[in-house]
Amino acid sequence: MITYALGLGAVKRGQEYMIQYPGNIGKVFFLLCTGAVFIAAAKMLQAVELDAAFGED
Repeated sequence: MITYALGLGAVKRGQEYMIQYPGNIGKVFFLLCTGAVFIAAAKMLQAVELDAAFGED
């Protein structure tokens, strides 16, 4: 659910960038916004794996 919310926010912000900066630079900013969601999701999955491996039982 957190990743979904991050994705929705990133797409909304990316759309605003495409309006603010028409052309290729707006598209680049859109891709950067959505790419940040993939990085955040990977970090969250890594944290869950580390907690499972080293967490207190």
